Amino acid sequence: QSPFSLSPLLPFSLSSPDAEETVAGIGIGIWIGIGIGGRVPRYTADMVRQRRWFQRPKTIDAFYASDGPTRIIAHRGWSARYPENTLAAIGAALDLGVNMVEIDVTVSSDHQVVVIHDETLDRTTNGRGPVSQASFEELRALDAGSWFAAVFVGERIPSLAEVLELCRGRSLLNVEIKPEAVSLDAPSLVADLVTTAGMVDRVVISSFNPTGLEQLASARPEIATASLLNPEYHHGQDPADVVGQVGSRALHVGDSELTPEVVESCHAHRIPIAVYTINSLQRLREIRSDVAAIFTDHPDRMLETTESFPTT
Repeated sequence: QSPFSLSPLLPFSLSSPDAEETVAGIGIGIWIGIGIGGRVPRYTADMVRQRRWFQRPKTIDAFYASDGPTRIIAHRGWSARYPENTLAAIGAALDLGVNMVEIDVTVSSDHQVVVIHDETLDRTTNGRGPVSQASFEELRALDAGSWFAAVFVGERIPSLAEVLELCRGRSLLNVEIKPEAVSLDAPSLVADLVTTAGMVDRVVISSFNPTGLEQLASARPEIATASLLNPEYHHGQDPADVVGQVGSRALHVGDSELTPEVVESCHAHRIPIAVYTINSLQRLREIRSDVAAIFTDHPDRMLETTESFPTT
């Protein structure tokens, strides 16, 4: 839902995120009008968040459009301040008003799509061994927060379904399927969950394993994909060819891969670029004219910086 739901005040039901957004937008206009007509409201953090929410791109196509400021993608949620890929990190990023949240997914032994970056549990949980060899129930019993800070003890590994529900109507979502999960039917499982959540036009799926993107392009062309450069598959290939082979909507590249040649090729073919992981304000200033979006662990400071850029 929107960060300020009007549903409880209405005599009718809001059955979709779009309906909620429309009514909430009317509410913002009324609220601002009252403030201007009388005493102008103080410019609070809540007002900043609500303005970001109302102005954010609402579809994947709008997100990758070339006009407007550099888009901000919260890399694994607000991962500089919260344990990555948890509901705490994702929820905090949503509260900032980010344009998009990026998460990583793989598949449990009982074919549930779960949100975690590594192939093994060791780094970000109190478990051990491959994620794919644990059941969903076993994964949910693990602590995915205390490795980051004691205050997050008890934070759990989320399911993709939970994250879709949390983001629905509040932010776009980039779901990165881990390479090892492609052979576990992850592309199909993810596509089914996205469709069930009613977020087909609000999710973009990426993977370092192009086979998964090819599967989606063939079976579920209505779901947007983004290509990631993988030297194992794409060595020496023109970026435009990498994107074109699977019909991806955009190219996501590491900062070290953002060469003048990559930028020139993508711009020539009107391919949007999103670059990871940008945590330096100076680096953001250097590349902002070349890219549509950045991934960052610090969405708070990056949002503030892009909002200070000239609009012309």
